[in-house]
Amino acid sequence: MSRKLLIGAAVVGAVVLVLAFRPAASSPAPVAAAVATAARPKLLDLGATTCIPCKAMVPVLDGLRTDFAGQLDVEFIDITRNHEAGEAWRVEIMPTQVYLSADGHELARHQGFASREDILGQWQQLGLSFK
Repeated sequence: MSRKLLIGAAVVGAVVLVLAFRPAASSPAPVAAAVATAARPKLLDLGATTCIPCKAMVPVLDGLRTDFAGQLDVEFIDITRNHEAGEAWRVEIMPTQVYLSADGHELARHQGFASREDILGQWQQLGLSFK
């Protein structure tokens, strides 16, 4: 092999190793800070306004936001417009729902469409129920 090819292969290998062994991204600080300030659990939905399953989530999220105002915060982030949030939350599939404790810690997550019953069931499994 030529020297340039060996150097190129070494650089590519080093980059792959760095990316493979980097620490996982943690929850973005602004969201965690907002949750901690609110002292309420939060459902964070990450998706896109153009995604069909994400569009189906709109009435579910709106209903939860209305029915449990003051008990549960519900937030939607369009990751096609906010790429950094998608990367920070490690979104692989849209939509992704992230269940956060009142102090901002991730308790659970779900990928894909989730019905109202599924979401409330997940909260119940986490020891929280809303009235």
